[in-house]
Amino acid sequence: MEHTQITGVYGELSGLPAPVSACVREEQLPELRSYTVTTEWSQINLVRGSRLRYTQQWTLIPDCNDHKSIRAVLPPRSCAPVSGELLSEFSPIRSLRAVIRETGGYQFLEIWDFHGLRKCLNLTALNEHGRVYDDGETMFALWAPGGQSVVFVGWYHEPFRLGLKFCSNRRSALFKLDLDGLCESLSGDNLSVSCPRLSPDRSMLVYLQGQVFGPHNQCLSLQQLDLKSGKTSTLLDVVSRPQTGEFAGVYEALPSRCWSADSQRVVFSSARRNWKDLFMVDRRSKKVTSLCDSSCDLSRVFGSWKLLTVQKDLMVVCCSSPNTPPTLRVGFLPSAGEAVRWRTLQQPVITFDFQWTVVDVTPPTEEDNTHYCELAVLTVLQSDLTLDPKRLAVIGGSHGGFLSCHLVGQYPDFYRACAARNPVINAATLLGTSDIVDWRYSSVGLQFSYDQIPTSEALAAMLEKSPIKHAAQIKAPVLLMLGGRDRRVSPHQGLELYKALKSRDSPVRLLWFSEDGHSLSRVDTQVDCFLNTVLWLYQHL
Repeated sequence: MEHTQITGVYGELSGLPAPVSACVREEQLPELRSYTVTTEWSQINLVRGSRLRYTQQWTLIPDCNDHKSIRAVLPPRSCAPVSGELLSEFSPIRSLRAVIRETGGYQFLEIWDFHGLRKCLNLTALNEHGRVYDDGETMFALWAPGGQSVVFVGWYHEPFRLGLKFCSNRRSALFKLDLDGLCESLSGDNLSVSCPRLSPDRSMLVYLQGQVFGPHNQCLSLQQLDLKSGKTSTLLDVVSRPQTGEFAGVYEALPSRCWSADSQRVVFSSARRNWKDLFMVDRRSKKVTSLCDSSCDLSRVFGSWKLLTVQKDLMVVCCSSPNTPPTLRVGFLPSAGEAVRWRTLQQPVITFDFQWTVVDVTPPTEEDNTHYCELAVLTVLQSDLTLDPKRLAVIGGSHGGFLSCHLVGQYPDFYRACAARNPVINAATLLGTSDIVDWRYSSVGLQFSYDQIPTSEALAAMLEKSPIKHAAQIKAPVLLMLGGRDRRVSPHQGLELYKALKSRDSPVRLLWFSEDGHSLSRVDTQVDCFLNTVLWLYQHL
């Protein structure tokens, strides 16, 4: 296999664009009503070695006699590159657009309208506040009804900060700050909250709530706050043991706009077993409804449904599967008992000619079973006899690298190769070098507190459940990919395994990316990792 073949495949895959956000505007002309859907996409440019963003617009013409149906979709406008945009947002009236743009080390606030640039402020030169950050979907500050106060999420940083990225279990609260500087908490103490979203009628606020510490991406409850009475109630509770086919709980951030136009329903995406589904919950009945398309079993065509926005009851979603790149679809929220009539706006440039399926793995009735990972692999091998059990490899990053190294250590004659990205190798030695020290305790079943001092018993439990314990048994060639600036899993973790394998003449290779962090997300790093992983597997399988 030639390098050019591998990089050609990677170029084709990495160049596929994916929608990251969407906005809907309703236009009412004298004899025609239309919707403008503006989407922002992300795409990798291998030539420049960078990620670029661009926007694309569609105009939708609804059916005059059925407002829940789309009569026509006009051809999309040409894609427009977005240069240096950090954040952008449309105003609810007058069709203004605000943009935070970063260029040459300066940050600018721009206001755009139909005639071009209306206003531009150099925020860096004004020096009225610090830098503006793109903080994702979890913490947008918003105006409270009356316009005299702001509601926002605040994180507690005492006694010391813990890593926030990928962690929905940090102590935080919902606050209201009025124009006189009075700040009050609107949520309970010692909880983790995120994603406050105001209803269109500005009477209700929903937000996500979870426990502090414990699993990092734990199941969350959906809370609702009546802004007039000040009373908070649970709209959706945490689901501990979902039954087959039932709603499994909320596991991801709410999009910035998630309300129906009548302020009675909330729409969101969340995991359900192997799927990411689209759901709607009614505030009055608390009933949860799946909105995924089942008219032609498309729920099996698309394994992932991610809501980008819902405005004026028009939903914009990104659908994808292992063999179907991101696909843009739209549909109106249905009336009771009806199904959504979905319309595809943007088909992927290419699809892949292979089948995929979900295989059910049923563990034994006993809860504590050290062979679960392995059980999933054995189940797949038994269900598909075309798979070769003598040519098995395992790949994983971070906690996935932790599992990968466990598998090759505990089943040394089963796997033929391993590729691990920033793996956790020794939880005991990682204890004082990670920004998420709480995970070291949670991962071995221990409770964490800020004032905790490691005990010999805790360190022994961490060592006992770490891959380093099985390093002497590893036979499979191991490829390690480490980020020199990783603050979550110190690169010395991978070095610890590297030295253990080198000292035993076990086949091992180390790739060191001095300028990258835990995600190994730089474009040049990703190309390097992909190329070397494929060559490693090709060589040893």
